[in-house]
Amino acid sequence: MLDLISRKKQLRRNLRGRLELLDERQILARSVAVHERLFATPWWSEACWVFVYLAMPGEVDTGPVVIRAYREGRQVAIPRIEGEEIIFYRYEGRTRELIPNQFGILEPDPQWISVDPLALQAGPLLVLCPGLGFDRGLRRIGRGKGYYDRFLARLRAAGIPFRAVGLAFAEQLEPEVPAGPQDQLLDGLITDRELLAPEA
Repeated sequence: MLDLISRKKQLRRNLRGRLELLDERQILARSVAVHERLFATPWWSEACWVFVYLAMPGEVDTGPVVIRAYREGRQVAIPRIEGEEIIFYRYEGRTRELIPNQFGILEPDPQWISVDPLALQAGPLLVLCPGLGFDRGLRRIGRGKGYYDRFLARLRAAGIPFRAVGLAFAEQLEPEVPAGPQDQLLDGLITDRELLAPEA
């Protein structure tokens, strides 16, 4: 267990250093390639709800994903960290109420309407997942808090139909991401160079 923690810590350090080399212009330009691949997938076309994070510096820009989903008439939910969990809130076209949290990530105003994915009748859900690194086995490594692993585990335990898809730059793809039993696999990964999925 200590070896796993140590390997993850070292990998996170390496990935952060790699992402810091990308400037804002590169991030925005290369994010477009990720978006185009995403919008062409059945995951996107079949989704009634899109659960999408708001990007931190160095991550694929998700602002255009939020806007396109909303304009296409899909239901959109954005996460907010509350205690040890992430709670999603329904996006209704407003951005002025977004508030930076303790990590500098923009989050919904808590007065927005919260969304319980276990209570939704419409499906399937598309859950777009952030991460520092990914591999071809669809393992991901986040920033160490486990929010998305717990969220995905809860959906799977409840039998909710959904697809968990990571968005990343090619630099975030690793030969192997160390993972423990609590780490949840993704259903797909989209980078600016390729799409990875079991059925692809």
